[in-house]
Amino acid sequence: MEIRKLSNEFISQALEIYINCLNQKDLSASTLKITNSYPYNHIYIAIIRSRAVGLIDYTILQDQAYLNNIAVLPAHRHKKIASNLMETMINMCRNQNVKSLSLEVRCSNNIAINFYEKFDFIRIAKRSNLYCNPTEDGWVMSLNMQ
Repeated sequence: MEIRKLSNEFISQALEIYINCLNQKDLSASTLKITNSYPYNHIYIAIIRSRAVGLIDYTILQDQAYLNNIAVLPAHRHKKIASNLMETMINMCRNQNVKSLSLEVRCSNNIAINFYEKFDFIRIAKRSNLYCNPTEDGWVMSLNMQ
């Protein structure tokens, strides 16, 4: 497995992950290209045999980072791909002197919560009605990187 920054060569495969794993059906290839071009947005993909099988995207603004999405295609789960993507992001953030990294997750998503806690994220606040379809509260989680 190789992890690398998203390039135009893999836009369509990354788009497939956003649509199928993250239900972002309104996202287009052109919007993803634009998003990927901003210097504060970072999208990395996991590649196996020339195929993007997972991605992580995050934003760094000054000394704060925010995890937007992490996803792995169902056929490739339970192979440490998400862990490798998370470690890559954390290392990149440390190299850019990020002081804290935050994210939001559905309160019912225990698999994701346990995954984030494995990387020392802590729950810092609950946001009411953060999600829709279905309506649900969300945890704000943070990782202190100092």
